[in-house]
Amino acid sequence: MNEIGHNREVSDTVLEIVARLCPRRYRRFKDLRPYGEASEWARKLDWRNNPYDRFLLRREILHHLESFAFYEPKWNVYAFASREEIAAEVDRLIENFPPEREWLGIFNYVLVKLPWDLAYKHRRIRFSLLTKALHQMPTKPGERSFG
Repeated sequence: MNEIGHNREVSDTVLEIVARLCPRRYRRFKDLRPYGEASEWARKLDWRNNPYDRFLLRREILHHLESFAFYEPKWNVYAFASREEIAAEVDRLIENFPPEREWLGIFNYVLVKLPWDLAYKHRRIRFSLLTKALHQMPTKPGERSFG
């Protein structure tokens, strides 16, 4: 004990109480897959032919978007778009997934493209550099593009 009479060591009980009162991660996202794991998981889904897999993919994308909005406010699409609009945009991007971006994966494609598309639609940005970059990207890994 120090001169004030307080013990400086923190017991396991105190740590458990603090963990319950002040969780490190927002409770809604405690079961969220890490980004890389979710990307690989999404590649294994048959989202084109199986409606349930499509539902699971959509739900995972929406959860990741909400998690990004909570932890990285600069990517918060919820600040300027409604939940219904975001969900509709996710559906549109899944439906119109270009086959030449198959190597990128549907999960990565939607999570990267959606904030830019909505920001452009809501006039948060005037010119989409992402669209320009995607048009210059190679359509297959290892291919070079000079366009």
